[in-house]
Amino acid sequence: MTTRCRPHRPRRPGQAGPDLDPDQLGHLLDGLLAAWSDLDPTDPAPPPVEQAGPEPADPDVEGRDGWTGSTGPAPDAPFPLAVGVVGGDPTEVELAVRELDGPDPVSQLYGFVAPPSWTAFGVVAPGRVHPVADLAGGPNHPRDPDGSGPDRASRSVVVGLLVSRRGHQVSATRGAGRIEASGEPAQGRLPDACRRALGLPTAPPEARVLELWSVLWLERVLASRLVDPRACSWDEVAWSFPGCGPGSDSWPDARSGSAATDRLRAAAEVAQQWTWRDLRRVHAAGHVASFGVHPADAAWMDDGMFSREALGGLPRLDDLVVELRDLLAPSVVAQLERALLGWGLA
Repeated sequence: MTTRCRPHRPRRPGQAGPDLDPDQLGHLLDGLLAAWSDLDPTDPAPPPVEQAGPEPADPDVEGRDGWTGSTGPAPDAPFPLAVGVVGGDPTEVELAVRELDGPDPVSQLYGFVAPPSWTAFGVVAPGRVHPVADLAGGPNHPRDPDGSGPDRASRSVVVGLLVSRRGHQVSATRGAGRIEASGEPAQGRLPDACRRALGLPTAPPEARVLELWSVLWLERVLASRLVDPRACSWDEVAWSFPGCGPGSDSWPDARSGSAATDRLRAAAEVAQQWTWRDLRRVHAAGHVASFGVHPADAAWMDDGMFSREALGGLPRLDDLVVELRDLLAPSVVAQLERALLGWGLA
């Protein structure tokens, strides 16, 4: 295999490069997928890569936090790889690459800020494509006898995502010698992380903060029921709402009568006044629970990404309701569902 990515004219450190339009970004991603898909990261002796010209060193990148400069894919490049692009011509670019290993490669991008000279940023990674029916097995697509190993109809692919400085985004999959471009911009943690690395906004929050509070509430109720399966009252369930416990403010400590329901209603009203920006800022300052997000990462994220990250590590609200239907009395479940319906969450 031959990969030719000629070095462009050097820039001063921190100098911004020209932007890539969607077509240029797509051509560049096609080239990256074609180059990477010809390499087998498990091959102990992969073929050499011929490069035109000396390998340049990006002064904003070289030797910094695991990033290495390159004019093309390294033959022993680990997978997946984060890729920084320097240059506005897809045929003459410099690449900065970094291995993303570990159980959660996307989280290794958190907190990273791309140098101003980078014109695009993304990730290239290997994967496998399975027919939908093949995921569960079946007579048409049998699995190996022990249930392991690739399905017969599956195929190896290389997937890629690139985001430009202006927010243009392209994603594609290469396998069996062809490239399939995605019709719509990809959504999820990886596109969010790539956009934040370039200082770009992500999509706005889809959910309200009250949904997060409600998920934490029902998760707490579920955990208590699994530890102590004895029947519990609606008052006990209501008191479990975050910020609803007695003794922390001027609310009465009594756990009977209408006190719990009244306080639940008041706590929910307070939760509805919170925005994701409010929550992200106090979380970044270390004043609230983690939600699985490090405070420094919360400061790096924007409101949309933070909302999805906070909720993404928790069970779905409707799944929790289904679980609790088997653990709570029908009258208690009815009150719980009535509360969620009143908040617009059911």
